Amino acid sequence: MMTSSGSREVADAQSALTLSNNPNVKQAAQMMLSDGTTVNRRLAEIAVEEGWIPASPEPAADGSDYSDYTYIIGQIAAQRRAIDVYEQEAANGADTTLREFAKKTVPAMRRTLESLRALRSAYVPDRKRAPPPPGRGSGASRYVDRCQPSLTIDATQSSGR
Repeated sequence: MMTSSGSREVADAQSALTLSNNPNVKQAAQMMLSDGTTVNRRLAEIAVEEGWIPASPEPAADGSDYSDYTYIIGQIAAQRRAIDVYEQEAANGADTTLREFAKKTVPAMRRTLESLRALRSAYVPDRKRAPPPPGRGSGASRYVDRCQPSLTIDATQSSGR
């Protein structure tokens, strides 16, 4: 099985493009949108080629608790989880197509993670709007908790092939 933060990553990037006033955050969101769309498209193609049924995408957040800070830390957490999943698939995946796709995708995912980390380091959140760090009952922890991989392609589920 292989998962991707897929549709959630794209939806959250679209929200950041709309809600952020920071050009650096908008640039990161555009990168996440572009990369996420490309990865999602290829995963959907693989699913069709293999006759698998992809899981339904999860809905995006409503944006009511959006801040640049929570977007950045949420994307870092989601990217780290996605890299773990893709590395596992690249090393142990049963399906050759998915295994090769994961191997090719991980380096770009690592570059994205490093870009997000650099943005976090350079970004000084507005203390009036910034939530406390994740894990302290903040909006940020809720954001990080919901950044779970959302597109699942399960090779055991077949559409009849």
